[in-house]
Amino acid sequence: MVAMKQIHPSQDLSDAQFMAKVKSLIGVKHKNIVRFLGYCGYTHEVVMKVEGKDRMVDIEQKIFLCFEYAPNGNL
Repeated sequence: MVAMKQIHPSQDLSDAQFMAKVKSLIGVKHKNIVRFLGYCGYTHEVVMKVEGKDRMVDIEQKIFLCFEYAPNGNL
């Protein structure tokens, strides 16, 4: 079982900032802190006409951080 925390688009993280956050979480190892397992996400895209050409446009993106599950705990 895993616990997942969604990164909201309102946080407006660049790819570099997101990867820096992931790298810092990878390095955290302590008996009182849940272990970071990885991340996952998806992007929903649609084809739209942009300046007369068909383009793939992101309309929704979701990113999740995955942690070990801690019963009766929270992130």
